Amino acid sequence: MTSDAIAVSRQGNLVVINHTNFEIKFNLSKGTWDYSDAHRATIIRDGCSQVTLEDGNVVKTEDAGSREFVTEPPKTDNFGSYHRIRFSHEAADKGLRINTYLKCYAEHPSIHLTLGVENLKSEPVQLRSVTVLGISERRGAVLSGGAPSDYHLFINMPPVSPGVNKRLYEGFLLSDTDVRHPINDGVLHDTKNGKSLVFGFLTSEKWWPRVQVGCQGSSGRGSQSQGKQSSGSGVNRWSLYHDCQQRCGSGEEIVSETAYINFIGEAAGAYEHYTATVARSNAADARVHGETASKAPIAAWSLSGLPEVYDLDNLLAEVDALAANPLFRPDYPGGIGYIQCDGSRISEGSALSKPLQAFAPAVRAKGFKAGIQFNPFCVALESELVKSHPEYFIQQQNTSGGRRRYGRGQGRRALKPATVHLPESGREVVLL
Repeated sequence: MTSDAIAVSRQGNLVVINHTNFEIKFNLSKGTWDYSDAHRATIIRDGCSQVTLEDGNVVKTEDAGSREFVTEPPKTDNFGSYHRIRFSHEAADKGLRINTYLKCYAEHPSIHLTLGVENLKSEPVQLRSVTVLGISERRGAVLSGGAPSDYHLFINMPPVSPGVNKRLYEGFLLSDTDVRHPINDGVLHDTKNGKSLVFGFLTSEKWWPRVQVGCQGSSGRGSQSQGKQSSGSGVNRWSLYHDCQQRCGSGEEIVSETAYINFIGEAAGAYEHYTATVARSNAADARVHGETASKAPIAAWSLSGLPEVYDLDNLLAEVDALAANPLFRPDYPGGIGYIQCDGSRISEGSALSKPLQAFAPAVRAKGFKAGIQFNPFCVALESELVKSHPEYFIQQQNTSGGRRRYGRGQGRRALKPATVHLPESGREVVLL
């Protein structure tokens, strides 16, 4: 399959996608793929995907089994003309097929990808997590030519305070607290050569987007070079994934949110393209091809992680820190439109109510909009309503094998209200 900008060919065990701005080599014998830039320097080495089931079993595209690829005729969507290539892996004796769907666009260098989990069993399976794109534990890496100590990481996770610009070092790994929060996107920037990889999720319709990044040493990673890219350790822990409690019925295919990667060497242009693409995905008034996104961003930053007792100085210090970062200002593509407080902590006469009277005008003076965040179908676990009327809430029943069953509990079958932890604050709540 060929076009002016994209050509797909089979070369032994390799499926090669040649684009004017990048090259992808999918290894059908290993279940991994490499992503290289226009100069054929490897950026992602041994990319792969995996699915973790509720019982703890993990199915990887690297596992033994059968693999195939399917190309589709060129199509057009809101982002332009594209080719979609599907790489499928059926692990031996696992009863699951993992389908990686790549969309390669003729007019720009970004790649959109989704992961499909297809249940081939006669009974349903319960998913725990889905890694849309990661790198192999054996010798996978994200590389830009320099050492990890030259890399600068930007992670966009709005519920957390704005300490999200981090210089990498040997042994670095995003903490459990960091990855507990939804992470929309990120940039890996090489401070010496100026190259950058922009990655993230374009959608979050059903599952929270999450990211892990780390430099965990080079032992066992190999030292041979590939193409024009020296091996190096690079970033060797990297994944775009979902924590999902999702039931997949017999014969059903569950498809992930859409992930995005782009490597064009210059961070601002790639990140601007990403934010404009997100806006287009959400039907916002934005244009993709090299033009800026809407000047009225809808992204919100939650202050729910601040101390329980607020004072105005604490609130304004957080706002000042956001306003000082150019990536977060509302006049920047992908910036923050709203700064909001946790509505569940606001009541008449509370420690937060009085500072809010001065807080909202101060937020507006910085160019943001002030807001209050509510979770309308959640109730605090310790509330009097839960204690007095537990039957009002969705019930959780543990069954044999450690599985959980959910429903509206009545009589003797109502064991206890089902709970979840809010991704913004980690607070445990019950569901109406």
